[in-house]
Amino acid sequence: MKHCGTKRLETERLILRRFTAEDAEPMFRNWASDDEVTKFLT
Repeated sequence: MKHCGTKRLETERLILRRFTAEDAEPMFRNWASDDEVTKFLT
């Protein structure tokens, strides 16, 4: 199998893509600051 790098995958309801620096603040606001979500992270 030949590795082709990270490819963007898109459907009607979902987009999978590489993370960018601009993703950090929305991620923190949406779930990374929630104690219930992060209680098992090390």
